[in-house]
Amino acid sequence: MNESKSDSIKQSDFIILIPGSNPTIDKAIGVIVIICMIIGTTGNIISFLFFWNRRHSSFPQRLYTIVSIADTLISLTALPVVAVLFNGRHPVFFNSYTLCGIWTLLFNFLQRFAMFMVLVMSSTRAIAILFPFYRVRKRAALAACGSFGVFLLVVDSVYLGLGELRFVFWSPAGCCGVGPTALPWNYTWTIYILQILIIVFTISLAVFISFVVSVVVLLRRKQISSTERDVQSREVSVTIALFTAFFLFCNLPLFTLQLLDNSISWFNLKRFLDDSPFIKWYGWLLSHFFFTTFNAALNPCLYHLRMKKLRSWVFVRLLKTRSDIGQTFGSIMMTHGVRVMEGGEEAGLVNCKPRQCPAKVPNTVDHV
Repeated sequence: MNESKSDSIKQSDFIILIPGSNPTIDKAIGVIVIICMIIGTTGNIISFLFFWNRRHSSFPQRLYTIVSIADTLISLTALPVVAVLFNGRHPVFFNSYTLCGIWTLLFNFLQRFAMFMVLVMSSTRAIAILFPFYRVRKRAALAACGSFGVFLLVVDSVYLGLGELRFVFWSPAGCCGVGPTALPWNYTWTIYILQILIIVFTISLAVFISFVVSVVVLLRRKQISSTERDVQSREVSVTIALFTAFFLFCNLPLFTLQLLDNSISWFNLKRFLDDSPFIKWYGWLLSHFFFTTFNAALNPCLYHLRMKKLRSWVFVRLLKTRSDIGQTFGSIMMTHGVRVMEGGEEAGLVNCKPRQCPAKVPNTVDHV
């Protein structure tokens, strides 16, 4: 994201505050983000436990396991931004340059890695639909996921080591981001932006093509066989298609805004985006952060709606937890009751009615 120098107030070298946001809208967005954070964290943890227990049963289960981890971390990274929204766009947790940098690297990594995971899921499912007898190489797909994650880490590490990146808290975005160390930027920063755009738009285009192919084939192909395996395969395909559709919907604003913003900067065009107060104050906040968190909360809801086995597993776990709590409470009460009875026997007050209990008889053995 590019920084606007007009009417900006610099508190330090990396904090840029621009007054003018609407506190009511900020708090409303903050409340929605809190709800998404709660749903995303709890839902993805539950989904992860389910997929982890079944990770060897099918290839999609392994991919869902990885996606659940990424979505859980994305949901947790929402906390500092919520604090910003409820404190007049002031940095709060982002006051520290180190924390600002850690959050930026983590969030950007998770966002791009989640995009690649969607690409792997949608492309492998499209191949399985088009070529039913072709066996997808699972290890190669998982190795590609790991290689892409390493590539993201290496690129950021190299640019940080060369001193070509700096972290910036920009109040209109509501969070931290990366920027060049000097303006105007040199070719190294241009290369960095180009590789990000290539990653984002290549992945998006490939995901969109896979989604279209899968949907068209599913709609045109009639289900000839009614075996349980074919029915399950079709259900998996529909679930992944919906999963991909949610991803495209939530990331379309980011793709559009990032393309417009970088095109304006490269061709030295008028920054007409800043003329709109809504785009200026909520464009990057919604596209870069909000919809990513919203997507992370939508995914576990989709899992629970589409996967009957997941719902059954959650129901059984709840019953077992309730039973364990009941047994624990019962054992505590039983132990407490035994202690009360023992105390009553010592006092000679067991099995007697009120006002009819005999007085305690002194122990004559002690006096012998």
